[in-house]
Amino acid sequence: MRITVWFLSATLCFAAAGLPRIAPAATPPAALSGIIVASDSTVESAPANLYVQNADGTFVRTLTNDDNWNRNAGWSYDGTKVIWEIRNSTGGIWVMNADGTHRKELTARPGGAPSYAFGPAFSPDGTHVVYADYPKGKPGSNVLVGIEVYVMKSDGKAKRRLTKTTVDGNTATGEVIRWAERPAYSPDGNKIVYASTQSGNSEIWVMNSDGTGQTQLTFNVNGNGPEGPDANFPSFSPDGTKIVFLCGWETLYGNICVMNDDGSGRTQLTFNPDNGMMMNEPSSDEPAWSPDGSSIMFDSDQYDPNLGYAAAQTWVMNADGSDQRVLISHLYGEGRNPWINAPAAAPHGPP
Repeated sequence: MRITVWFLSATLCFAAAGLPRIAPAATPPAALSGIIVASDSTVESAPANLYVQNADGTFVRTLTNDDNWNRNAGWSYDGTKVIWEIRNSTGGIWVMNADGTHRKELTARPGGAPSYAFGPAFSPDGTHVVYADYPKGKPGSNVLVGIEVYVMKSDGKAKRRLTKTTVDGNTATGEVIRWAERPAYSPDGNKIVYASTQSGNSEIWVMNSDGTGQTQLTFNVNGNGPEGPDANFPSFSPDGTKIVFLCGWETLYGNICVMNDDGSGRTQLTFNPDNGMMMNEPSSDEPAWSPDGSSIMFDSDQYDPNLGYAAAQTWVMNADGSDQRVLISHLYGEGRNPWINAPAAAPHGPP
């Protein structure tokens, strides 16, 4: 995973790195349905806007059309709201109706100071939002240090810190990291899965929704392989039995892995090659489940056989890793609940 200054996510590169090792087609491709909210840019210095698209690739509607860096969008579970983050002089976590109306900032700071909160996700009942933020309101000299998991009511009130991270980690490229971030709820709302450096690497942890019972689920299984040592971007399957996550090297590159909700049965699904930890290695990250749990969407700049070269695109695969293919060529669905069940909408033209 490559980390940008504020987004703490993958910067998808475009350098070709050879054919990935694609899992064999163990099952036929799943029929894709529902709608996806996604962003149209991976470049922090350029505006990024949000769009809604059918899972078959047809465009539905534009949600934002401005000069902000609108990213990390996800649906409320009933499909009536979209929550996302902005990274610019305004910043923070915002919410709007599913049609893009009635926008409201949830993490506004006194005096108009910018908010650095990011990575929001609704609770299944829509009453709360879990997210990441800096306890002092803004990052220090190292933006990769000091991030914690918070929860607030869906109207932005009653903000409360859930984690206290005291252990640093080091990335393969030498950066110091200390965080608890990228939280997401279990389908019943009782658990929160997140990434934490509390054991020395960025690993997947789970806790009760009130912050108690913090338990580590992943461990450094292969410090020199393309699936380790770090993990991030976790998400529960719709039935709550599985967790999909990034397994790789923080700030560098990653693959997609899946495991049982107790951390057992870890399986690697994508196989981006390890080219000696070079900065232009292909990366697959930010996985999210389809509403029925049969498919996993992820962002990747791996080799696309249809193009004949590597390009940053949104991919999809069956939940067992088979039939990996490009889903959306120009949008990136990196939020924690970007894909929900809804009837296909009539396309309105290209974004």
